[in-house]
Amino acid sequence: MKTSNKILFSLYGFAILCIFSFFIFMRSTYVPYENTLKGQEKVYEFDKLDKIYCDRNFYYDIKITKNPYVKIINDLKTIELIDVKVTDGLLKVNSTKLENQTGRIKVEVGMSDLKKIKINSLSKISCESTIQIDSVYLDLNGGAVADLNLNTKLLSIKSNGNAFIKLQGSTNNLNLDCNGVSKISGDQFVINQAKVLIQGLSKTELNVQEKIEGTVHMGSKLILSKEVDESDLIRL
Repeated sequence: MKTSNKILFSLYGFAILCIFSFFIFMRSTYVPYENTLKGQEKVYEFDKLDKIYCDRNFYYDIKITKNPYVKIINDLKTIELIDVKVTDGLLKVNSTKLENQTGRIKVEVGMSDLKKIKINSLSKISCESTIQIDSVYLDLNGGAVADLNLNTKLLSIKSNGNAFIKLQGSTNNLNLDCNGVSKISGDQFVINQAKVLIQGLSKTELNVQEKIEGTVHMGSKLILSKEVDESDLIRL
């Protein structure tokens, strides 16, 4: 074998050895709670995550899990410009470093519990499977969208601007404060009792089973799926 070929094969073998050693080193130094990059997603793991706040353009896919995490799904360049922070169980995702952001950036969230969601701007939040919780507070503003399947004892909602909320599942008690031109689609959401304040030009559809009370202002619209006790409901 020529000397030049021997040198070439030696360099090739050395390169393979370096690559193999690098992967062994990365595997041995992996920390379970360290942020990790996998293709076009970045995963963060946390001890507690039960609240979400967002004022940017994201799409949240949420679920309840024993091991809370946040997964950002996008191209790697975009992912590196997104900040993810959790303080006392409150998740904040920020994309202020992005320029000319178009479309929602997907964020998969595994939560230890679900207590509060506050969303501004054009973000969307949804869940593929039913979430079982005691109580939750939803606060949606601007063009925020929520598509949720919940089974809960108490659901409190505050909706402003042109927010859209679609609900499935059930609750014992609903507290609703709806304003602006927001829309609540709850005809597939079983509610035992409801207390409402509906204002502006908003439209609300509710599937109340027993009793509804509160105030519906002129210009807004309330549609009930069935006849129930409205003795304490004022329609102006």
